Amino acid sequence: MSSGTPDGKPACFHMMHAGKPLSSHGYPRPFDDAFHGKPLNIYAGKLGLYSYNPTQISSSLIRYTEQLRNLDPKLEKGHRKRHGKRQVEGLRQWKILESGKYDHRDAEEFLDIYAKCFDDLFFGGVLNGFYKIIFVKPEMMPGLDGKCSWRRPFEHGFEIQISVTNKRRSESFRSLDKPSRRRNYISTLIHEMVHAVFQLYCCQTCTPCNDRYINEVGTSGHGMPWQKLAISIEDVLNQCPVFIGTVAFDLGRSEAFCQDYCGDAKFLANTSLQDSLTIRQLEGLKLDTWAFEEIEDLLRIRNMKRAAARRRAAAARRKGLKPKKGVLGGGISKSNWPHSRH
Repeated sequence: MSSGTPDGKPACFHMMHAGKPLSSHGYPRPFDDAFHGKPLNIYAGKLGLYSYNPTQISSSLIRYTEQLRNLDPKLEKGHRKRHGKRQVEGLRQWKILESGKYDHRDAEEFLDIYAKCFDDLFFGGVLNGFYKIIFVKPEMMPGLDGKCSWRRPFEHGFEIQISVTNKRRSESFRSLDKPSRRRNYISTLIHEMVHAVFQLYCCQTCTPCNDRYINEVGTSGHGMPWQKLAISIEDVLNQCPVFIGTVAFDLGRSEAFCQDYCGDAKFLANTSLQDSLTIRQLEGLKLDTWAFEEIEDLLRIRNMKRAAARRRAAAARRKGLKPKKGVLGGGISKSNWPHSRH
């Protein structure tokens, strides 16, 4: 990346926050060489907003989340020192929440408390102060359980608005028992918090970083870095004795991955993912059976097209002919997607 442009501005000048070197919380704003392009380290104090690539964010937070697998529920002194105050405090808050102490609170306040808990447990507190949670009527977000979006100006210090659909009038939702309803809301909340951390800390405004963000995270935001971090959190919640309950957590990853891979009415398909995804990578995503089988079928179609194109090119070379130009990527259009899912 070049150091600057002819007019003296840095090559990665972020117009969204021009003239605002610091956030309302004193966090560094880009462009800042001390942060941009450097590995994200949640233990190093304040981070640079909009300064990292998706892989740096995903890998750093996965390492942080995986520490919870060895966390002693009794919080012995050695574990406190090993995991730091945030994860220990997050676990303490989790136990209080699960005890039912806050069950009398209204839904938005209830989710706010859970969000603070999850921020400490899984995100190292990097979301604190940068989001607001609101409950919306189903007709405001038809077909969606949640949504993560920018909010400008950030009057109260937050920049991300997490909207969660109020399902209290839904017959199918009301038929669930209380633990299932709670897990449903919480899973949606965590899903959107994973979006929020990429939106806040990924550089998306200089051309190289923006291209990388679109290729890796995808237009719908559910690409491989998002999936890997969501898998890590989901596995910890469903496998660690501290968090296991009567109802499993489901972050909606299967539907989300299909949306990113194939596109839908709102988002274009992630052609970079279509061209690069392998069967082995697909197996590592731990998708629901229906999603795995449908994406696997599309990968087979893509691979057959590639093999046929290579055979035609080889035959043309043997005959001394110039091979016809063609795309070996085997991109899949929306019409190839067998079922419409949201």
